[in-house]
This record gives sequence, structure tokens and C-alpha cells, in this order.
Amino acid sequence: MNVLGILFLATWAPMAAEPRAMGPTFCVGDEMVYTGEVIEECTRHDRPYKRKFRLEVRVFALSGRDDSTDLAILTRLSPLEDPGIAGAAASITGLKSATGPVPAVVRLELVRVDARGAIQMLRPKPSPPFLLNDKTTVIPVTPLPLNEPATIELGFFVPLPATVATIGQTWTIDEPTRPARQWIAKRTVVQNGAQVVELSAVQRTAEWEKPTGLDRPWQRTDDVFVSPVDGLAQEFRRTIELKEGIHIVERRTVRAEMTTPPTPHRGESFASTRREIESAYSFAHDYEQRTGNNARLLLRIEQYRARQIETAYRDAIDTVLRRIHADRDK
Repeated sequence: MNVLGILFLATWAPMAAEPRAMGPTFCVGDEMVYTGEVIEECTRHDRPYKRKFRLEVRVFALSGRDDSTDLAILTRLSPLEDPGIAGAAASITGLKSATGPVPAVVRLELVRVDARGAIQMLRPKPSPPFLLNDKTTVIPVTPLPLNEPATIELGFFVPLPATVATIGQTWTIDEPTRPARQWIAKRTVVQNGAQVVELSAVQRTAEWEKPTGLDRPWQRTDDVFVSPVDGLAQEFRRTIELKEGIHIVERRTVRAEMTTPPTPHRGESFASTRREIESAYSFAHDYEQRTGNNARLLLRIEQYRARQIETAYRDAIDTVLRRIHADRDK
């Protein structure tokens, strides 16, 4: 082929589309798993410590519409070394005291994520089977704790701008009680042989750069690596730092990656998994609201456990069971 022919083909050859961040896409019944670790460090002279936790987050698509998907999020936080969360875990897990082995902190929540990655907490009527539709009550997501590990992990969601997020684009996400988060679609990188888009955010108090002795400034940074194909995060990282004066005295780092890609549950597998999720949510709601006698709730849970197929979400039911037993032993 002569030079003119080569130039002609090069002119008409389709150009590769520029990678861009898109909102997450889910199929009802799909389940994916993120695993990683949380590290806490404190350098205060009066109580220095370093703690590590294993993090596992299960995401299950319960139902969907054209503009949003309803998901169950099961977060499991397991101490790896120093049982530093024993005190807080005592009330959550049903331990009698903060001594001895500390079981994982397990929390189940239902969320709604829209086509641009914005999330809200779902609050359906807690009587299975749940009716999830446009009339289901939603509430804002609780702000991320600054002084302890999050018991519900949502760091793999990125609230995108209204327009398509191309490389180099920036946008701002306001938060009612905290400074705005500044996002940027930073670059494309290759992870595990696939191209992903790196999205980064910074959120900090106004005093972070020039603190005084009276300030307690903090900063949060996020890096989320999303697939340009389905918008799902392949990995996410988060660091929260707290200062006393000019010195950083606390740091909490989260890092996790998708270790199980979206796996479909169909037929009885979907039905049994959704049934267990809804039952766990209902049991936890009844316990928290004290809507009935604990003995009656205990009987309901024991009957359920004896009759129903166990799924990966059984931990959420067992957590309620431990708390009931702990209340009886007080």
C-alpha cells in the first residue's frame, strides 16, 4: 500500500473513545465483594496506638428502576491485632465486657444509588417481603465518623457531576454539616490488565493549612478507581487525618479492592438471599425499636434459623441474636 493509502486509512480509522467515569450499573440479583483493611494510628503521648482490622463489604442488588438501584450493604469489620474497638463493640456485638476475643462488628444497611452514584439510606416498612419502589422512604446518609472506623462502608460510591466526567474535569459535592468535597477525574491507569479511571477527592476544614493551638482541623482524601465500562469501583482508598495544632495526631486509612466481581443470583438463590437480608433487617429494626418482647423476637429468630437456608448474610442475624442474649445476661 502506498503512502496516500496509509494516510487515507489513518484519517478514516475510528478513534478510540476517551475513557470517562460513568455511574454504577447493576443487574438485580448481582452480588459483589470488596475486601481490604482499616488501619488506625494515634501518636498522642497519653494514648498512642496502632490497630488493624480486616474489612469485608458485600453488595447485593435487591431491585432496580431506570434511574436507581436498591442495594443491601453488609459491612464486616474484624480486629486483626489489638482489640481496640472492644468497648464500642460490646454494645454492637453483644459482648458482656470488653475483655477476651472480640467478634467482628457486622452491620447491614439498605441504600438506594442513582444513575450518577449519589446514595441515600432506604427505610422500608420492616415487614418482609419488602416493597421497594419510588414511594419507599429514603433519608440522607449519616456522615462518616472521624474518630473511629466506619461500621457501614460506602467508599466505593462516587457522586458524579450531572455531565459526563472526563479526564481533568472537577466538580464539587456539598455536604450539609461539613465542608464540600472537591472531586477530580485525575487520570487513567491500568489495574489487573484493565483500564480504570482514577477519581480523587479532598475534603478539609478551613483551618487545616494554618491551624492554631485551639483548632482541631481534619482532612479526608479519597481515591476511587472505577471501570469505564460499568462504572463500578475496582478499588478504593480513604485517609482521614486529625490535627492538634500543627501536628497530625490521628490517621485512619481504608483500602479495599473488588475481590469478587458481580456474580448473579437467580431463582431460588436470589429468593433465599433476599429473604435472609430482609429478615435480618427486620430483626435488627425490631430489636432497636423494642417493638415487641425480646423473648418473642428471640423465638422468631431461632425459628427462622432452623428453617431457612443459611446465606452469607446470616452474620447480620447472629449479631441481633448475640445482643438479645447479652441483654438477658445483664
